[in-house]
Amino acid sequence: MTEFTSEPVGKSVPRIDVYEKVTGSATFADDMQFGPGLYFGRLVRSPYAHALIRNVDITEALQLPGVKAVVTGADVPNNIGLYLVDRPILARERVRYVGEPVAGVVASSEEIAHEAAQLVQVEYKELPAIFDPVEAAQEAAPLLHPDLEEYTVANFIFPKPGTNISEHFKLRRGDVHAAWEQCAAIVEGTFRLPQIQHVPIEPHVAVGLWES
Repeated sequence: MTEFTSEPVGKSVPRIDVYEKVTGSATFADDMQFGPGLYFGRLVRSPYAHALIRNVDITEALQLPGVKAVVTGADVPNNIGLYLVDRPILARERVRYVGEPVAGVVASSEEIAHEAAQLVQVEYKELPAIFDPVEAAQEAAPLLHPDLEEYTVANFIFPKPGTNISEHFKLRRGDVHAAWEQCAAIVEGTFRLPQIQHVPIEPHVAVGLWES
């Protein structure tokens, strides 16, 4: 572990895990072995940004040798979410973004799981999609969550049912109009920041051990 002998500000300080990562000695999920009985999972994801799910046919996937289970949104009807419980584990009636999981396959090998996922047939009805957050906030925008008012919400989160706005609040401190009049200069602008990814060495992955 790195020990600091002085203030690190302005200095190049090595990460505490740098040696394990660059030498390959760090333990990743794929390094964890549970014997020959390990199963592998693959997700079937939506190719559409917004669509209704008409039907999910898992018949062919279940018939593939080595497939242990295929699950859909009907098997996991609950939602998840930290403050606003709005996200289905597997999409049920509609998908709301490209890549949203629609079904999951469990098989005896990665190759079989991948093949089985391709055998799951999903029938969609494509809907108008939104690709801009400003456009999404307009009254005429297609609703992604028509049942927003039915979701479980933390007591400090204030969604606006009937819109795509999942949280809104206002800050009021002092006399705003008087403050404007006293400003020597006023600068206004619209700023957009890209989505940020930390580019980890290992992507999201999990290994579980079932103990009855």
